[in-house]
Amino acid sequence: EIENRRAIEHIQAADAERMYSDCLAWDAGSRTALFPAADTPPFDRVPPSEEVLRRRMGTLAALCEERPMIVATSPQALLRPTLPPQLVREGITTVRRGESHPRDAFLERLVALGYRRETAVSAPGDFAVRGGIVDVFGLERSRPWRAEWFGDEIDDLRVFEPDTQESVGRLDAVAVWPARELDLRRETVTRALHQVDALRID
Repeated sequence: EIENRRAIEHIQAADAERMYSDCLAWDAGSRTALFPAADTPPFDRVPPSEEVLRRRMGTLAALCEERPMIVATSPQALLRPTLPPQLVREGITTVRRGESHPRDAFLERLVALGYRRETAVSAPGDFAVRGGIVDVFGLERSRPWRAEWFGDEIDDLRVFEPDTQESVGRLDAVAVWPARELDLRRETVTRALHQVDALRID
């Protein structure tokens, strides 16, 4: 029975991808999106793979623009809990060169959006801090980007290669998507901790 269920889920996921490919024949992708099934069980604590998470969050971010879209998906994809549209909309943060944005507030925002602090970024969802320099590997880009602060002002924004650390382009602005399908805002985590503390385990 388990094997049959897995076979059905695989067929459903493949059907969604075929439907998405067919839609691209009529639309170049500007109004068509794929919301793929996770490659982990629906209620497993293990997150989906990097590419699956990128596609799921990209579709959620596109839906926040409130314009007509075709979204190809499957029952298996919809079974996995995700972020509500309002939380995704509130979570998308735009950073612009030259604007005033306190660095520490931005770092707190990254943590709330599910980014992991590392010594150096190597995968989507990582960020690193060295003084007034913050490196972010967002889900919306194939390369990480670097913001340099001068006081509370963002002095520079650049895309760079993670292997060589060399800049390959300059940015005027960048949008930061949530990096996890989890609500990690401070008030939500605090409320969850209070509920755990209130559990009777005796």
